Amino acid sequence: MYLIARPYKQAQLLIKSLELDGIKSDYLPIIGIEYNEAVTNQLDMQLRQFDTIFLTSPTAIDVFVDKISHSNNRLKILLSGISYSSQIINNLPNLLVSYPVNSSGVNCLIAENLFDNCGKLAVIGGGEINPLLEKYLLEQNINYSFIGTYFRCNIGLANLAKLEQLFLLPNISAIVVTSKEIVQFILECAAVSEIIKKRLFAVKIISIHHQITQYLLENKLINVIQTKDASTQSIVNLIKDLENVRN
Repeated sequence: MYLIARPYKQAQLLIKSLELDGIKSDYLPIIGIEYNEAVTNQLDMQLRQFDTIFLTSPTAIDVFVDKISHSNNRLKILLSGISYSSQIINNLPNLLVSYPVNSSGVNCLIAENLFDNCGKLAVIGGGEINPLLEKYLLEQNINYSFIGTYFRCNIGLANLAKLEQLFLLPNISAIVVTSKEIVQFILECAAVSEIIKKRLFAVKIISIHHQITQYLLENKLINVIQTKDASTQSIVNLIKDLENVRN
């Protein structure tokens, strides 16, 4: 059994993919998404004043695909990795999509100079802008605006009994975590639940990015395995490898 700690929509996609290979998994209700409808309803019109859009997460991509007009096709799209590109390409094939070649994340976008000549930039995400990205954009005098289209919240604290039931399952092989914030939320729950704390530090944790891995290690969660990249297929492939070893 694999516990999937990521937003519900992305978790269900992964769960269904694992089911195709006969691998059992379950959604860990730890992170909730609340959409800023006042912003998202005006997004298509607002983006007409920008040249380049950086979509920072799968949720930001969901919002963009849902709200953008097909006539708004002059935009250049930046993504943090190739794993996020298929949804844009499949739904809005006329847009120019760029992402790092060598790896993924803000560091790689900067290292590969993908923000060069971006014109007026909109960074679409949730909460607040990545501090590293903000520092770089200011240093480079890039004209940008951050558009917060959603908020993340810790729903685990309100679902503590459900979380404890899941953590008590005897056959947990690993927990899949897809952001530092999700790890923070789980640790917040572990701080008030000895059941969660004890099991969290005993099971394997699957991370999708080296920054998440580093954060896990800093918090003494050392039983970590990292995927090749952030794509759903990479997560599935790693879990299949773990199952082959276990069997």
